[in-house]
Amino acid sequence: MKLLKQFRFPTIVLAATAAVFADNTVEAHWSQECRVADGKQLMLTTTDGQQINGYCFRVNADTLALKTLDKHTVTIARKAIAGMRLRTERGRQVAALGKGVRAGVHQGHIWLFSPHAIAGLIAIPSTLAWGAMSLPFCILGDIGAPNVPDKDLKLVADKTAP
Repeated sequence: MKLLKQFRFPTIVLAATAAVFADNTVEAHWSQECRVADGKQLMLTTTDGQQINGYCFRVNADTLALKTLDKHTVTIARKAIAGMRLRTERGRQVAALGKGVRAGVHQGHIWLFSPHAIAGLIAIPSTLAWGAMSLPFCILGDIGAPNVPDKDLKLVADKTAP
């Protein structure tokens, strides 16, 4: 027991040092860019200093297409990209709950003015009750979500066929 207490402080210091100096770089081949991004937001910096935020849409041999946050598609030449970062979103439970409640109320509204009016009368209040009961837990989930830093995306040369 005494031996464990002696090594507690050095272990904590070592773990904290490892966390501080953790590598925040992800390496990817150009052709695998969208697969590595995996639905996370990309922050691109072009060679002329312009910043573009969006989601990877398509990768060609010499271009990258992004779906921007305002739902436009932007195509950027490979040579025009100076740097890329993967943005890690933190705490998305409340937003997901809001989308679910909105979809449920919308469907209930559609049913309300159709021959399935009884289903609409049941769906709308039950969806709102589900949202109200789930909201505190979603807030706690968002507060307790780990703070993961953004990662630099480093492109490595694609393998060529021999």
